[in-house]
Amino acid sequence: MTSHPPPSPNWADGSHSTRAASPNALAMMFIGAIIFAVGCGSGLVAGWFAGAATGFGSLLDDFAAADTQTALTLPGNAVSVGEPFDITLHLTEVAGETRTIYSIDLWTDEPETLKLVSTSPPPTERGGTEPNWNELFFDITLGPHESSDVVFTLQATTPGVHAGEFEVYYNETLSQTVRFSIEAATAD
Repeated sequence: MTSHPPPSPNWADGSHSTRAASPNALAMMFIGAIIFAVGCGSGLVAGWFAGAATGFGSLLDDFAAADTQTALTLPGNAVSVGEPFDITLHLTEVAGETRTIYSIDLWTDEPETLKLVSTSPPPTERGGTEPNWNELFFDITLGPHESSDVVFTLQATTPGVHAGEFEVYYNETLSQTVRFSIEAATAD
């Protein structure tokens, strides 16, 4: 008669027993690995859709600023507190496509230091207004390689150096952000 060696200890259950491992152990590990993979995969898919819904999916589009150019014309000297002054945005389409200037947001670094008086052309609609933010909607179409100017008339409310930025949205997508700085002095 042939003798078989005794079964090796089963260290997995912590008992150090010498019973043989279950014949279903390999199948159970395989099923566990599949459940784990499906869980990770569904988490990735859900994260992708959540990111796309919050704009993450178009993140690369936001860096396509080479399709447009924005130049600023600022006052040459310090402006006087309380006196209106102009900042001109010169907007140019350079990629050879037709684009619509959808909106321009004006942000100031310090609340209520620069007041928006008017724009030319006037906006078709005004969105949010906060002490340091104005959202203005336009419907200005730029054909291939065309330019258009939007003049912002502002007024400094306090003396000092005031900074801010314009965010230009073409076809409902942020295309460019342009910073500016203005020095305001009290009138003599």
